[in-house]
Amino acid sequence: MTPEISGSAPGFAPPIHQATDPKKSTQRWQNSLLLPAIILPLILAAHLFSVLHLHPTKLFGLQQDDALYFSSAKALAEGRGYILPSLPGAPAATKYPILYPWLLSSVWRVNPNFPANLPVAFALNYFFALAAILLTYFFCRFPLKLSRIASLAVTAFCALHPAFLFYSARLMTDVPFTALTLAFLLFAWKSAEPDSPRPDSSSRKSQIKWAILAAIFANLCVFMRLAGAAFIAGLLLALLLR
Repeated sequence: MTPEISGSAPGFAPPIHQATDPKKSTQRWQNSLLLPAIILPLILAAHLFSVLHLHPTKLFGLQQDDALYFSSAKALAEGRGYILPSLPGAPAATKYPILYPWLLSSVWRVNPNFPANLPVAFALNYFFALAAILLTYFFCRFPLKLSRIASLAVTAFCALHPAFLFYSARLMTDVPFTALTLAFLLFAWKSAEPDSPRPDSSSRKSQIKWAILAAIFANLCVFMRLAGAAFIAGLLLALLLR
């Protein structure tokens, strides 16, 4: 009989299997760039599906504001100035800032046939919704310094909130103003954050660049809605106090 051989053969070491730490693997997954690359498109797809389910073209005219914006945009596209053609005497439009009707005027230039041009107008508005969702994630990640999972959770909550979905399906300034506001806040944060512990001439130039971009978007906020004037005041105060 062949004697039993106990132990391993000389010069042979059995493989050592190290137990993987589930906490470390979870942290690696949370810190992976694949997480937002997978989840963000799913959030955008869910938002788009929800907005299309609301049938945006059927919501047009639900309130008078969207009709006033779109009719003023038509007047701008026809070169008649910023007026309210749907009102008697076509008075000057003094209630609303001009940026949103000016953007919508490009829709009338592309397709002057109403209501066939409404889908183009809603596509323009959806661009701002898309920007607002992505900027929400970046605002959570960098100024607020939340984790990737927490940032994605906040982004999903905001993107799929019924109020945000409703106004994403309307020709109103709420969603475009949100996108411009988030862009302003990100640029303002970059202008206030030092690039290095010891600021030099290059870091000051970088901060000036971000401050200029913040000022541009603050002005765009004002031309979208007058509430944006508070951003200009806040930015000037922050620069004076530095």
